[in-house]
Amino acid sequence: MTFIKTGIKQPGIVELLFYKNNTGNALSNLANAILIEKSPLSSGERELIASYVSYLNDCEFCHLSHSAAVDAHIGDNGKTISCIIENIETANISKKLMLIIL
Repeated sequence: MTFIKTGIKQPGIVELLFYKNNTGNALSNLANAILIEKSPLSSGERELIASYVSYLNDCEFCHLSHSAAVDAHIGDNGKTISCIIENIETANISKKLMLIIL
């Protein structure tokens, strides 16, 4: 749930995407740049970070959406994100990703 009252009843960040055309376009472009464009991190790693941050922010919609994207990328039925949430220090992720998340 967003903290900006828009009067639009959509889950999570989707509310802000529909709030104003300029805002929605800017947020879409930002998400594309962070999650899809060329990066030293794979798309799966970036979605994993987004899922974990959404979990920490207590945003169930975003956490579940990004978790589904993680599963689409790595296909482990949510095992990796569950391990990160349970005990990030013992999760089976790269050292590079561990340093970013911690």
